[in-house]
Amino acid sequence: MITEVLRPDVTAQLGFYVYRLVTTTGHTFYVGKGTGSRVHEHRGRTDFPARYEERIVQWGLTEAAALRLEAALIAVLDPTLNRVSGHGHTDCDLRTDTLQARLGAAQFDVSGIPDGILIVQVRGGVYYPYPGAKPCRHLSFEDIAAGGEAAIMARVQGDWTTGAATAKRVRQIAVADGSNVIRRVYDVTAPLHVTHAPHGDLYVVASGKSKGQPQPRWRFTGITVSAQPSPIVGTRLVFPDGSDPIKNQIPFNLSWTLRDKATGMHRVLAVAS
Repeated sequence: MITEVLRPDVTAQLGFYVYRLVTTTGHTFYVGKGTGSRVHEHRGRTDFPARYEERIVQWGLTEAAALRLEAALIAVLDPTLNRVSGHGHTDCDLRTDTLQARLGAAQFDVSGIPDGILIVQVRGGVYYPYPGAKPCRHLSFEDIAAGGEAAIMARVQGDWTTGAATAKRVRQIAVADGSNVIRRVYDVTAPLHVTHAPHGDLYVVASGKSKGQPQPRWRFTGITVSAQPSPIVGTRLVFPDGSDPIKNQIPFNLSWTLRDKATGMHRVLAVAS
């Protein structure tokens, strides 16, 4: 370790702060926020470099401000060992056209979303498919769209890990960008049950007790531009309280699941009023 441990009389003055961990070559590999001695709690981790600097980016923050700064730094610095994006990541480091799409998009309460839609968020950044996995880098919606409609379709058609009943209920695939604005809706036909990836590898469970066991997936091969205009295209999906229903930590969302959650939230809000 290169840096000293902060004394208690110093950490007591910090309040909420944001920190970054930096290699000897100047590469930021982790960004976090916390209080007290949080910055030192990563020492000894076997997946971290043996020698690195602990740097406090800013201190004396409110928790909300620390969360925003943490998210912004993760979005800009793209640290290799942060496994999820920061809180509020959809509002950080946006292209101007993405920002315009987000702020200019009308909100669509998912209480009224049509049935049978599988919603895929396409956003750039690093993705860890399972704990301990090597990171995968995903292109943003804009980068993929530059390759044409076929490139977007290829990105979202599968292969998806889900049950047969869920796969057969899907009639459309909606594509959300990094700001959770719906940019495309495609019609799909009967899904194809697949056991191998397009490049030939057998699909298996990646972790847990069933690691190594076959894990078939579903691929929507009959995917076309929707024949009918969709009410959600160009909108930003929201829950009744205005929060984002699309979570980037999961591969996809289902319209009927979001609608059921929104219906429950309406009941709660009605009781509270």
